[in-house]
Amino acid sequence: MRSGRRSRQGGTSDGLWKADADGRNAVQLVKGSDGNFPLITPDNRYVVFQSTRLSPWIVPIGGGTATPVANVFYLGLGADVRRSPGGASLVFRSIDAQGQPVALMCDLPACTKHRTLNLPAGHLHWTPDGRGVAYIDGATRQNIWVQPLDGGAPRQLTHFTDRSVADFAWSRDGTRLAVARATVTNDIVLFKGLR
Repeated sequence: MRSGRRSRQGGTSDGLWKADADGRNAVQLVKGSDGNFPLITPDNRYVVFQSTRLSPWIVPIGGGTATPVANVFYLGLGADVRRSPGGASLVFRSIDAQGQPVALMCDLPACTKHRTLNLPAGHLHWTPDGRGVAYIDGATRQNIWVQPLDGGAPRQLTHFTDRSVADFAWSRDGTRLAVARATVTNDIVLFKGLR
């Protein structure tokens, strides 16, 4: 699966493509400049992506017509899909009526009803058991927290005391957590004599 510009037979094309692991049998799923931040559902039947309208859309992985998932702002960079009793569930970043960051959850392929969680902006992922949403804390960005879906209080998952968390992901079996951490350096530079 790839999104963005792709060279094919000497030309370039935008859109969302799928191909075999060796790059053969490439098929374009979405034309134009749509297809950012693609996510494949756990049953390998659909691809959820951010459209140029900044809303979530879905297309069958075997090909077909792309359709909107919901008419809401969708920040694809902070999104995740998981297996659910009805097929798949999506959690993604959005904004509320006051312009504040929130997380929305809904079932796929049609997001007819959604639930809102007030979480700080940043990456988020379903927990391996599907009972919560993990996110990077908004104050220091140093740790990962979990908001249980049953309405319980958030709990701190990591206990770092330095550096910020850039992103994180669980292994496929859910037994390990990879965390990308970063140090941010700021320099102040004074320029004189500019015209």
